[in-house]
Amino acid sequence: MVISTRALGIAIAAAAVASSAPAAASAAVFGGSTATGAAIVINADKKARAVRSAVVSWSARCDDGSRFPVAMPVKAVAPEPGFEPDAEEFATSRNGKGRFAGTQLAAFRMDDRVAAFRARYAGTLTAKRAHGTLAATVTVVESASGDVVVTCRTGTVRWSATRAPGRVFGGSTSQGYPVVARLDAKRRIVGDLLFGWSSETCKPDDVSLSVDDRFSKLPLSDGHFGRAFDLFYSPDGGGEGKVGYDIAGRIAGKRTSGTLRVNLTETDPSGAVTTACDSGSIAWSAVTG
Repeated sequence: MVISTRALGIAIAAAAVASSAPAAASAAVFGGSTATGAAIVINADKKARAVRSAVVSWSARCDDGSRFPVAMPVKAVAPEPGFEPDAEEFATSRNGKGRFAGTQLAAFRMDDRVAAFRARYAGTLTAKRAHGTLAATVTVVESASGDVVVTCRTGTVRWSATRAPGRVFGGSTSQGYPVVARLDAKRRIVGDLLFGWSSETCKPDDVSLSVDDRFSKLPLSDGHFGRAFDLFYSPDGGGEGKVGYDIAGRIAGKRTSGTLRVNLTETDPSGAVTTACDSGSIAWSAVTG
């Protein structure tokens, strides 16, 4: 879980680059996770020789101890000399014969600052498996002076994913985070459900959330699955923390879709509410292939 403050001027705006992109049918869909626990989706051509797009989520650790989270769909494009790809594209230096590598460049304003990041994605594809690495550096500067405010880095993060048509689904949420669902061999249980979510409507106003979650063993009934439940934890400084989840999904043929909502509340030892966050209703969809 990433909890950040607007006083830093970083993590909140980073989540804003995540765009709403519905899952689209692809010949080969790989779903899995990174070494840091985030979901990852890789879409490739029919023979799984070249990557077409991905949905990624990563969090860079900043020099001042804060974090800068980014989650978004990205499209693989061939580089064109003299031009830079759009923020949601990564220009490939190689893409074929089961291997790919590419670089994504993006910059956006955050009040009186500008954040720019450079992310590199690389991987190897086979008929049923994919693995690789990602690495990103974020630089935040003052718009007026150009002075660097803070630099954030992910380091090299490894990822792995599986392709299993009919069992592994990959797509995105309406917030731009990746979502992965894996059914058991008999398609009776959602063995794993991985997704990310964020909230920028927290109280107090200087708090925001960016979270990567994973749940398992959600029973399927007539293609439907989901549940509402609470998880509890102990915040720093005492008191109680509660995260309430409401997850709903439906599997129909090669597509699954649904909604989720998350509420987080923290209280101090006296029982007074110190933090309250609501993700709002988040739609998601994913495909298999």
